[in-house]
Parts: sequence; C-alpha cells; structure tokens
Amino acid sequence: MKKLCFIFIIFNILGCVSVEKNNYEGLLYKEDKDAIIIIGYTGNKDDVHIPNIINNKPVKYISDRAFMDNTIIRNIFIPSSVESIGVFAFSGCDNLKYVYLLDSTDKNRFSVFHETAFNYTKQENIIVSLPATKTIETIYNKNCILQWATVIETITNNGRFNYRYGSSNYSASESNYIVYNDQIISVPYAHKNEIKIEEIKNDILFYYKAPRERIYTNHKDYLVYYNGIFLLSDYNVNIIQNNNVDIYFSVGSSRNNFLFKNNQLIISGNIENIKISRDGDIYYTKEQNRLVSIFKNDQALLQNIEGFSNFDVDDTGENIVYTILENITFKLYKNNQLITTSNNFIFYPSISPNGNKIYYFEAR
Repeated sequence: MKKLCFIFIIFNILGCVSVEKNNYEGLLYKEDKDAIIIIGYTGNKDDVHIPNIINNKPVKYISDRAFMDNTIIRNIFIPSSVESIGVFAFSGCDNLKYVYLLDSTDKNRFSVFHETAFNYTKQENIIVSLPATKTIETIYNKNCILQWATVIETITNNGRFNYRYGSSNYSASESNYIVYNDQIISVPYAHKNEIKIEEIKNDILFYYKAPRERIYTNHKDYLVYYNGIFLLSDYNVNIIQNNNVDIYFSVGSSRNNFLFKNNQLIISGNIENIKISRDGDIYYTKEQNRLVSIFKNDQALLQNIEGFSNFDVDDTGENIVYTILENITFKLYKNNQLITTSNNFIFYPSISPNGNKIYYFEAR
C-alpha cells in the first residue's frame, strides 16, 4: 500500500512539472514530434500574441475549443506558422474584436480557420485581418505612427462566416483603415477621406471625415481622436491653440460648443471667440438676447455689450480690445478705454502679443 501511495505521489509531481513546462506566458500547449499545439489560455491579458516558436518547435495548430468561453481576450495575433485553427476555437469569446493573421498578405490565409471557429460569440462583427498590404500615407511617424492603410478584412456575423473566396467558403475585400501605432482604430472605408492632425510632445490629436455612408446614421462629419482614443463626433473642429504644452480645440457651433484642453472637456455651451493666454487663461464670449458678455475662465469681465462685433487679448491676458456698434457709429475699445470711433465699419480688432499695438480692419 505504501509503495502504491509513493508511486501515486511521484506521478502527481511529474504531472505538475509537465503542466508547468507546457505553459508559455499563459498559453497552454502540448508538443508532438515536430510541432506545438496551443490547447488553452490561462493568462489575463486582453492582447494575446501567439509565438512562432516554442521550445525550438514551430507553433502549427490551435486546437478545438482552445480559447472557448474566454471573456478577457480582445485582440489575438496569430503568426504565419499556424496551419490550422480548430472547431469552436474562439467560441464564446464575447469580447474578441480583432484577429490579426501576421506575416501574410495571401487571401487564402483565411482557410486556416475552421468554419465554426467563431460560433456563439456575442460580438456582432469580428474583424479578421491580414496585415496592411499597401500603406497609402503615413501621417505621423515620430513617437507614434498614424497612417492610412489598405488591409484585407473579413467579417463574421453572429459567430458564422458570411464571406466566400473563389470556390471555397472564404473571401476577402479591401478596405481603408486608419492605423495608430500598428492598431486599427477606425471602421472600414470605401475610399480615403480627409484627415487632420495636431501633435504635441508624445500626444497626438487627429480628426477625419466620417465615412460618407455613415454620416446620415449615427455619425456627424468629423470623428475626433486623442492618442487613438475616440472623443466625440461633430460637424466642426477648430484648433484654438497648440503651444507645444497643450492643445486647445473646440468642437461644434456657437449654440453647442465644446472646448477641450488636450483630451479633457473644460467648457461647454454657447461660447464663441475663444482666446487662450500664455498662462492658459481662457477668454470667450457668450450671447444672450443679443447682448454679449466677455469672460475670463468663469468670470465675466464685461457684461451685456450691445452691438458687439469681436475681440482679442494679448499674450498675458491683461489687455482686451473689442469693437461695438452704437447707432451708426463703430467704436474701438482697449479694456474700458475708447480708442477711436468711425462711421465706417470697424471689425476684427487684433492686439500685439505685448499689448502695445492694435490692428483692425476698416471698410470705407
């Protein structure tokens, strides 16, 4: 009896050692004569990178049900060494969104999947993509990369493939995406659209026209991103200031305007004529019943101005110039001091950075 217990204990110890050897960064695997087979995942990362080689053997197979019912994984990267992905391999992976087939641009590569690989997932669409086959344009390439790329993509719907390729059950179509730091962040486009970009230190603000077919559904004209994170969509984006420390930009119209400092919303409402001082103070106007007030941050500096035209501030924010129309006379003020009057149109006043000079247009 003691001998049997001893043998049982030794068996368990050896079994534990074997399991430990068959775990690679959370990926459970087994070995056959010349290949590695991925059989499960116990890690906690939402990005899963399957290696080409483990223990000097190529990773060739992802077994049946290998990732089944995993609710952590969002992105999975599969190397070109993988030759087969089994039955229900990703079934029930409710948060899975992107599957990248690396190191290949061959549309036949999609045949690696068993047709039931994505059955019973809650994601309505899972994008399975080959890497970029053609980079259209690199917008920014310093601390991060923002580019247009043409990629091959397929869509699963309700867990089943809904595409064809030649005489097989697979197909692939070309679409344009925006790629940020090697990650696809945008919906597929039929054609390349306009994109604008502001960068500061390691941060990047960019916005682009929404796909035309989606404008009339739930998107407005521009989709606005900060460091690859979607902020909002709207018809109008205006860069107020980029001083290599912060990016100030407004989105929307005067009736519904959102002012951002980097990725933080700081003011919203019916604000116009936004100016930023050197120290980061925010000057703007609000109109109510055709009377305009000038604000510094949340404090009203001048209230209920009738006939207001426009204003400007110097770099320090100490000097404000503005024009108003009284009866048929235009008046130009610096702070509360009247500078000049005219029966001609005076508009678009501007003040020098040091506050010493005033410029304006006069129409005669």
